[in-house]
Amino acid sequence: STPEILTDATDKKIVAVDHSENPLALDNIEKADVKIIIDHHGNGSLNSKGLVFYQARPIGATASIVAFAYNEFGVKMNKEMAKLLILGIMADSSNLTKATVTDSDRIVFNKLKKIAKVSDADVENLWKGMKDAAASREGMSDEDIFFSDG
Repeated sequence: STPEILTDATDKKIVAVDHSENPLALDNIEKADVKIIIDHHGNGSLNSKGLVFYQARPIGATASIVAFAYNEFGVKMNKEMAKLLILGIMADSSNLTKATVTDSDRIVFNKLKKIAKVSDADVENLWKGMKDAAASREGMSDEDIFFSDG
């Protein structure tokens, strides 16, 4: 089933991924209980009512940080999660081509490929599909296209 899409953070327990800034968060984030922040952009303006698990690293993709956490906490990663993290790294780093990509991103990406049993050709096909989907305007109104960031 499709998960609920939250627009208001009031009285919710929140995990912020790939950002730590109030303007990028849900409405009323100041009324939420932020439990976890995982980011690679730096220390932002999010605050919490209590203790926060904060994980930030100067690397190219937040998904790399998530992959490191699996190892650090001794959690075995399954094939499906490895595939999702591969997609996250590809999206966040433009398929490892951005200047912010680090050796750590490349190392974790290659380890994830082994876990997921994904070949270089698979990665190229996934990247092409991601670029095609991002460029598609199918089903979008003129207003949606105008205000999109693509």
